[in-house]
Amino acid sequence: MTSEPPNEWEMREFLKRALYPGEHVVWKERCWSRLRKQRGATPAYVWAWLVIAAMVVGLAVGAVRLAQSTGFNAAYLLLLLAIPIGRLILRQAVDSPMYCRSRTMYAVTDQRVMIVRDCNRGVPVQSLPLRFVQMVQAKIDRADGAGSVRFGWWDAAADDWQFPVSFFMVPAPERVARIVEDEVERRNGQLRG
Repeated sequence: MTSEPPNEWEMREFLKRALYPGEHVVWKERCWSRLRKQRGATPAYVWAWLVIAAMVVGLAVGAVRLAQSTGFNAAYLLLLLAIPIGRLILRQAVDSPMYCRSRTMYAVTDQRVMIVRDCNRGVPVQSLPLRFVQMVQAKIDRADGAGSVRFGWWDAAADDWQFPVSFFMVPAPERVARIVEDEVERRNGQLRG
């Protein structure tokens, strides 16, 4: 894993892993949120290794001092304690939001809208089948035309619209909304016909 945003080949590969058999991609794009700044984002495992290295050095220094003062060679005991603690830190490491945005891709397929994340934060694949999409809202958020697209349905129990999937900072959000509306209409036409 690198701190660079994924190239097109990497994006296609981690999207391909998330697709159902026979599912076809209609549109895909990565999150544009601070894309240039994302290139410098550091993955969580780098920070975790720095913490582990500092902990091992501290334990080694403490073990040497303990061995000098008591004559008991506790270095091995303290270093053995560092291994499970280090593994716990690595397992709990969570990537920064900026790094995760650089590894996030949005896609519209012939069956669903989906968010695919290739990072250690949140759910790796979040999707909403097109048969549940009843409303699509597009909003331009920046001067360069990037914006957000929300996909929702009416929840009668809550008496409110629910928007479980949203694309943030995508180029031309109105075009994405039209693509999804066309796919929903095409899918509904196939089901009726």
